[in-house]
Amino acid sequence: MFQCFLHTGSGEFDEVQHYMKEVIRLGEATGQHYATLFGMTHLANSLALLTRFEDALEQAEQTMARAQELDNLKFQAELLTFVIPIANMQLGNPMAAMEALERGMEIAMHIGDRSSEAFAAVLQGKGAMMQGYLEDGLSFFRRSMEAADATGIPYIIALSRCVTGTGYLQFGGPMAERALDLHMQTLELMEMPTGKTYGTWLWSEIGSCALAAGKPEQAEELFELALNEHTAPMYLMRPDALLGACQVAIARGNLDSAHALHSEAAEYVISRNMSSDYLSVKFTGAHLQAADGDHEAAVALLEECETLAGPEMRRVLLDVLAARAQSLDALERTDEAAATRSRAQAVADDIAAMIRDEELRAAFQEGSRALLDPVPAVS
Repeated sequence: MFQCFLHTGSGEFDEVQHYMKEVIRLGEATGQHYATLFGMTHLANSLALLTRFEDALEQAEQTMARAQELDNLKFQAELLTFVIPIANMQLGNPMAAMEALERGMEIAMHIGDRSSEAFAAVLQGKGAMMQGYLEDGLSFFRRSMEAADATGIPYIIALSRCVTGTGYLQFGGPMAERALDLHMQTLELMEMPTGKTYGTWLWSEIGSCALAAGKPEQAEELFELALNEHTAPMYLMRPDALLGACQVAIARGNLDSAHALHSEAAEYVISRNMSSDYLSVKFTGAHLQAADGDHEAAVALLEECETLAGPEMRRVLLDVLAARAQSLDALERTDEAAATRSRAQAVADDIAAMIRDEELRAAFQEGSRALLDPVPAVS
């Protein structure tokens, strides 16, 4: 069982699977049900982290049935707040993922499992943010911080700090400073023992924040770490790292490098059927086409992004429409650009109307205005 902790943090999943199968065998042989469920659960986790989502979900469902048979709530909570929602999201079943998280959170609260509570709140917050429920998403992230702090485990605390920082960034405006502060705290926590366990995830998010703050050098360093350091989500989060590095290359004007990184990300996502990453690949592709000066291609990709986002993913849709308006500006399709900005403003107004806190609402309105302002033409 200790071998699992030793090898998971550095992404050595062949070793993890070997030892988990042995733990299952020994647990069954000696009648130690906790060991059996530990091995079964962490085998499922390793399959998800390897991006083998169908295998992971099958293993998780078998483990859930066994945990229910043995009336073990701890492993039910762990399965419902990590592997089951992650696998379902990637397999294109977001409703199943959200239902699992809700059940997992209920169990975690019932038994006082703060680790599972923290993970559930992280993923629930991500879902709420994408749908435009920014204040609710931030509440989930703050809850994840409270639960993570109670565990005293550095990598869980680092994850909760990181996603909360990224959550503030979704508001924009003055909230960007809070995002930067929480991300600095995350980097400090990652220097503690086990703090880098989720490194690929954390470096990618902080890198994107650094790039948005106009710090491409720092962003480049962070994405290099995300792509090259061996950590638990090195396979699961590799598309984020590749697309982030692509954005850095675009910002630096290294378009050949940007195209190579984007192609690698697209091939990676398609070959593994990572459906929840399709939109990110297309959105970054649109940004790349715009940087190439092919705004017609960018608009076409952004129309595909809009279809993938649908009306429910309001915060994502806002970014898509803002980017589409900018490409339409470049094409001098003024009426279409104005109509697209009008639609984007309606989305922003819907999001703002759901924010009860006046400070957060004002920050979002300031951030959305900056996002939707036409980019001055270069003479």
